[in-house]
Amino acid sequence: MPKSTTATRTRTLVNKRAPMRPLSRPTDIYVSGHRAKSSIVPLIKRGLRLLLDDKHPEIYVHGLGAAIPTALSTALAIKERLRDQATVECYTSTTTLYDDILESSDPVSETTEDAAMDSLTDEDTETLVT
Repeated sequence: MPKSTTATRTRTLVNKRAPMRPLSRPTDIYVSGHRAKSSIVPLIKRGLRLLLDDKHPEIYVHGLGAAIPTALSTALAIKERLRDQATVECYTSTTTLYDDILESSDPVSETTEDAAMDSLTDEDTETLVT
């Protein structure tokens, strides 16, 4: 006679936390998600305003994961608009992301997992031409 087994199903819920980042400076431009080419125009305008109108010597364009190509495109477009007045420096790093893992059969049981995600910081520096 076959043995009777009872299978219990548990459903795992994953709550992805927002990436932790340092305090934002006025010269920081954070790019999120994958954007169409036309939607980077506001980011470019903001960068140009910070450099030309607000006279900041440098700005920082930040991208995480899928936003890295858009951050690079934004920084390069700003440099192209300023011609020889700006340089672009690119820095990469790894950012730790945290996810909360919840088991639906036991709501008290909660664990936290961390994962690494590539991040990018572009530094646009305006070189003043005298």
